[in-house]
Amino acid sequence: MWLSLVVDIPDIDDVEPLPNLDYKLMCGDSLISTIQGEQLIADPTKDQQTMLNVTPVQTAIQPLINLQHQYFEAHAEERKVLREMILEAEKNVFRVAIADRIQYWQIEQRNLEQDIRRLKGKASRVQTQKQQAISAKLQELDRIAAEVEKGMRSLNFFQWHLHFNEVFQQQSGFDIVIGNPPYVRQEQIKELKPALQAEYDCYTGVCDLFVYFYERGFRLLKSGGHLSYITSNKYFRAGYGEKLRSFLGEKSQVQVLIDFGDAPIFEAIAYPSIILVSKSKPNNHQARVLNWEVGKV
Repeated sequence: MWLSLVVDIPDIDDVEPLPNLDYKLMCGDSLISTIQGEQLIADPTKDQQTMLNVTPVQTAIQPLINLQHQYFEAHAEERKVLREMILEAEKNVFRVAIADRIQYWQIEQRNLEQDIRRLKGKASRVQTQKQQAISAKLQELDRIAAEVEKGMRSLNFFQWHLHFNEVFQQQSGFDIVIGNPPYVRQEQIKELKPALQAEYDCYTGVCDLFVYFYERGFRLLKSGGHLSYITSNKYFRAGYGEKLRSFLGEKSQVQVLIDFGDAPIFEAIAYPSIILVSKSKPNNHQARVLNWEVGKV
């Protein structure tokens, strides 16, 4: 990033050091952000709570944001102390969020048990399935709570609405999402499929991994924002790409689509393509489509 900034500066004396990018660049699992299909941190763009009815999670998030602001402006000797405070504040956010969801499901569990007792202890099939689902949620929440208390900084999910809270609070999402999602065949992600199914409208049992990056990236955009990806073109025609094609067709404007076909442009991607879409209502304007093999627009 620093090199990208300095190459256009004509005088080396004018080059400034790269600013502190801690808590601006994040690394983590960008696809899975729920526990048993539940979102721990509410999307601020959809949260209907008012300032007169602030949730415990919202209250816990604000100190974390304040500390990150301090860290960004702090001198090197101050950052070590602030880093520890930030980790503790982040831990507290997860602690509060998990406790809130555990309480919710414990109440649901008690209500269900009361309903079953009224039926003289004979649970219906639907009630039994609901009991099992609630039990699974509580077990997973307990497991994550234990991980948080052990001080595990890198959990097995990435909370976009926490780690980039101000992006959604102030702008309702990102201006641009750019990526080259990993091309991983669906046979290699069997253990992820239940979590992906719970989180993605574009899910099918035979989707390759890159499909989910499209939906995730699009949902992170603010209205009018742009997404541009380099991926395999297999979703153009494959059955597993039908939901993704419908998703993009109904929710976005496809502005540029480049299909390289068999051209050996990238070693790591078979049948590469590049797409540029905007998060806006589709219109009747045609996208610019380039087929690399025939060289026609």
